[in-house]
Amino acid sequence: MVLKYFDYVSEMNRDLEIELWRETSTIEIAGCGRFGISAPLALRGLHPHIISSAKDMGIMEGASSVLELDSRALDIFHTAQQRLCAQNETTYETKIPTLTDINQALSNERIPLCLVSTIIFGDDEDIPHWIVITGSEGNLLTVHNPLDEKSNNHRDVHIDDLFYTGRDFKEKTIVTVGLSSVLNAKIVEEPELPPWPLDYQYHIEKD
Repeated sequence: MVLKYFDYVSEMNRDLEIELWRETSTIEIAGCGRFGISAPLALRGLHPHIISSAKDMGIMEGASSVLELDSRALDIFHTAQQRLCAQNETTYETKIPTLTDINQALSNERIPLCLVSTIIFGDDEDIPHWIVITGSEGNLLTVHNPLDEKSNNHRDVHIDDLFYTGRDFKEKTIVTVGLSSVLNAKIVEEPELPPWPLDYQYHIEKD
């Protein structure tokens, strides 16, 4: 949606969708973290700016236990995406994002992507999900939820509900995306890539 908004793609099709899914997902169905959603945009010439309360893997910490995956593999993919962000000058702030951050982004023609729980849309399950914020009026935000039908794909969400994710997901995060970098912001740190574990197993066998 961001690539289309900034006219960085000529056509939205399944080929592009699958390619972006492959680039953003940490490992198969383990999900998409803040670096995963930022790296493909930075690689294509846009300028993501991450505002997050997480100082480590955030939502990806829980993915290894819930899906019974080898946490070392998640760490490798998470770190690889962080390195791509660093190498392509994605910027970062470690703090809890606020309504002010969202309004400032919108006023500067930056598109805010927000990590939310599907519960705020009436889903029975508490699943991490990324949405686009398209407008703001007082404490109400207009959001585009890609899971919605086209007839209802723009809806209002209260700012207090938006960050419900902080309760279970270990982070509150927005990623604002623009045609230029945020001034005076620090570039993402580039960590060393961990070695691939020789005894790696896709699924952890429990006793």
